[in-house]
Amino acid sequence: MILGITGYFASGKDTVAEYLEKKGFIHYSLSDVLRELLKKENKEITRENLQKRGNELRKKEGPDALAKRILKKLKQNNNYIISSVRTLGEIKILKENKDFKLIFVDASLETRFKRILKRNREKDPRTIKELKEMEDFEKNDKKSYGMHLDKCKKEADIIIKNDSSLKVLHKKINKMLEDLEKKNLKNENQTLRKDNIRKRPSKDGYYLNIAKQVSERSTCLSVKMGAVIVRNDQIVSTGYVGAPRGTRDSVEWGFCLRRKLKIPSGHRYELCRSVHAEMNAIINAARAGVSVLDGTMYLYGEKLYKGEGKRIDVFPCFICKKMIINAGIKRFVAGREDGSLKVFNVEDWVKAWQNRDMLDDMDVYDAGEYE
Repeated sequence: MILGITGYFASGKDTVAEYLEKKGFIHYSLSDVLRELLKKENKEITRENLQKRGNELRKKEGPDALAKRILKKLKQNNNYIISSVRTLGEIKILKENKDFKLIFVDASLETRFKRILKRNREKDPRTIKELKEMEDFEKNDKKSYGMHLDKCKKEADIIIKNDSSLKVLHKKINKMLEDLEKKNLKNENQTLRKDNIRKRPSKDGYYLNIAKQVSERSTCLSVKMGAVIVRNDQIVSTGYVGAPRGTRDSVEWGFCLRRKLKIPSGHRYELCRSVHAEMNAIINAARAGVSVLDGTMYLYGEKLYKGEGKRIDVFPCFICKKMIINAGIKRFVAGREDGSLKVFNVEDWVKAWQNRDMLDDMDVYDAGEYE
């Protein structure tokens, strides 16, 4: 998925981009291209200089010059944000990618002016009149390669009104992502029907795909993990990694406690705000009064730390392993980094721990340097 972000001055574009970064999106700004050029030319990085250098580059290389440079950096199977989109030329080439959606972040002039006064930056407009004059130029630049924010708004696939609190904005972004995911699934299904292709996954692959969807609800800044428990070929419980019900999660805090304390992966799980997906799936079954005895647990996970957004081997930690054994779960199906899956018979874990200590296990969960 590639999301472009545009909008009026102080509407909250950077705030939206920062929140999407926490959701695992990799962020590129078209303005960063200009900042790099200004640094090389030993010029001060100001809004005026960025606009001037952007117009020079677009005049020389075409209205899509900045977008072309960013697109070369993108790789498949990752989610990206491209911010500072300001011209129709940039939008046109970005929309050639079927996974691209343009978001316009909007807010009233009065709301945006209050934000400008609150942040108190040296070269920001000091009156509403100054703000309107500056925006009149950005909205309808006469040059073909200039900025046309009003026209960009008409090209937007999604408009997010940001006139309220940060909490409301986050809810709107979450709803947007949820709707986009549903739409992508619907489009994929329509494409399959149109091409008369029917690729039916195996049962294990089917339930692991559902675990992937469950993982999208995760509230951990390091990983997103989803677990599904199936019994008699029916899903009886699901769980994702996240803070206990009613408590503040790491997304709300804005940082990972374990990384702040520099705790290595696999150690001191009591110093973590989140409950693991496997634990939550077992707990949720208990809350519903549903048996998981002789069931199968499916686990899917991706690493989010440093914006990687890639699949990982999701073998359970020692605490989860012990809970899975005591819950009477029979099989455990783990998603792998390479897209495959690995099936474990839980009874084999029990037998192994009769003959050797659990620390000698070969398949051990590891999220990287720090969780």
